[in-house]
Amino acid sequence: MPVRNKTVFSAAALAACALAFGAQQEVSREVSKTLVLKAGQRLRVENKFGPVNVRGTARGDVSVRATIRVAAEDRSQADTLLNEIRIEAGATSDGARVVTVYPDDSVQGGLFRRLRRNNVSYSVSYEIEMPQSASLDVANAFGSISAAGVNAGVQVSGANGAVRVEDSGGAANIENRFGSVDVGRHKGDVTVRNTNGAVTVTDAAGLANVTNGFGAVRLTRIGKTTTVVNKNGEVILDDSGPANLSNSFAQVTARQVKGDLTVNSTNSAIDASSIAGAANLRTSFGKITLTHVGRHAYVVNQNGEISLEDAASADLTTTFAPVVVRQVKGFLKVNSGNGAVTASSIGGSAAVQTSFGQVDLQSVTGEVTVTDNNGAVTVDNAGGRVSVRNSFGAVNLKGAKGPVSVQSQNGAVSAQLAGRGCQPADIQTSFAQVRLTLPETANYDVVATTSFGGIRSDFPLSVQGELNQSAVRGKLGQGGCSLQVTNRNGGIELLKGR
Repeated sequence: MPVRNKTVFSAAALAACALAFGAQQEVSREVSKTLVLKAGQRLRVENKFGPVNVRGTARGDVSVRATIRVAAEDRSQADTLLNEIRIEAGATSDGARVVTVYPDDSVQGGLFRRLRRNNVSYSVSYEIEMPQSASLDVANAFGSISAAGVNAGVQVSGANGAVRVEDSGGAANIENRFGSVDVGRHKGDVTVRNTNGAVTVTDAAGLANVTNGFGAVRLTRIGKTTTVVNKNGEVILDDSGPANLSNSFAQVTARQVKGDLTVNSTNSAIDASSIAGAANLRTSFGKITLTHVGRHAYVVNQNGEISLEDAASADLTTTFAPVVVRQVKGFLKVNSGNGAVTASSIGGSAAVQTSFGQVDLQSVTGEVTVTDNNGAVTVDNAGGRVSVRNSFGAVNLKGAKGPVSVQSQNGAVSAQLAGRGCQPADIQTSFAQVRLTLPETANYDVVATTSFGGIRSDFPLSVQGELNQSAVRGKLGQGGCSLQVTNRNGGIELLKGR
């Protein structure tokens, strides 16, 4: 049963306890045992109320040194309890077992319970050496656990104490709560299940699988796949194979992932960089920053900003926050609501849908498609077809080299066509001006109509039918390419480019 008054794990703590109660007396004794343990067998250690330290060596047996400490109000009480605590050690069917045995409250009229009521404190600590070619299984509570140099596998079950495993091999399977877990230089797979404590794994050659809550998780240099499920604690991954990370209410950071990266988070930011494979990121109420993605980037956010730089291709979705994109080698797709979208240096096509936010696209090699409600649209230096649908915002197209289609409402349209040969254009708007800048050598069949606004052209037009200030049908140059401009309650200007 757990100690209800003061549980002591070190000589220093016992000394402090003695000072606090004045009359306390401390007693201790050491128990040493040696057990046979062959390569491939297992050592099982069971303890509580004290640290367990295990070290693997080249020797062929197990050396156990246990220190039992008791502090009580008088020497008689301390000696009584000291003699009741036993260390049992012996062979099992698969190896050896070491167990701390505390008195049973059901015997001697509950002696152990009565002593604990009188400010009695106690601990049992272990220093153990074992063959490094055998496996280790440790269970401890209210005390730390450390294991080093155990190469055939480590299994740990802890509570209310820190766990440290280093310079070991085989499978490491660690369970803990209310204490940190630290694994370093492990030549095998690592599995950690922890709560209310930080988890750190460094230099693990195999897989890393970590579950935690209310504690940070940090993994560095993981040789194979990393899987993390955390809650209410930061997750940091640096240099790993493929990774799958889950978190909530704390940031996720991932760097140098040699494969695909998947992050599922809520109410937290995500910062990921140098991803060799694809990136699949989801969160809410936090900014997503993603840089240097070798393959496709798929990002979904709610009420959070998205910033992407350098990816093979990208599909991005968010709401109520801006999207900023730079250097995408292939296609870009953005679906946003109530947020601005800014993108530049897109090697393929760009498709953007948003509302109540400005769209600004620069240097898009392929086709551009934009749908924006209640927002201005700017497209600069697009190599393919440009199609824009918007309302209550201006449209500004610069250096467009492909066909142009603009359907706007209540917004001015300014379009500069810079393509060679035939570059069809169809522009519609209302309650604002249309200014269309064409190359000096342009050849178009022009159909321009407006109401409550005039039509002006820097080019000579061969007009068909009657000359009319609000409707023009004719040829510009040799004609042959379609140019249609329709405006309601706004003027139209055909300007000559330089």
